[in-house]
Amino acid sequence: MNITIALPSGIEMEIASQAQARGLRVEDYLPRLIESALPLRQSPDVLRQGGEDWLALLHQPPPAASGSLSISDDSLRRENLYD
Repeated sequence: MNITIALPSGIEMEIASQAQARGLRVEDYLPRLIESALPLRQSPDVLRQGGEDWLALLHQPPPAASGSLSISDDSLRRENLYD
C-alpha cells in the first residue's frame, strides 16, 4: 500500500534525523515507526529476524503506553533501593 502524507518540515526533519541515527533510510524507518505506534501487534517474524534488523528493533523507542509509570533517577540510587 502506498500512502502520501504531507508533514510539517519540523516533523519531517525529526523523522529523517531519527532514521539516520538508527542507520536507516527514511523509507525503511517510517513503516517501523508506524508499526511501533500500533497496539502490541509484533508478528512472530520479528523474533526470527537477526543481525542488523534485530538491533534496529532493539534501539527503537518503546511505544507510548497509557498509564505508564516513570521512576526518578534518585529512586534508583543504591541507598534508596534497600532499607
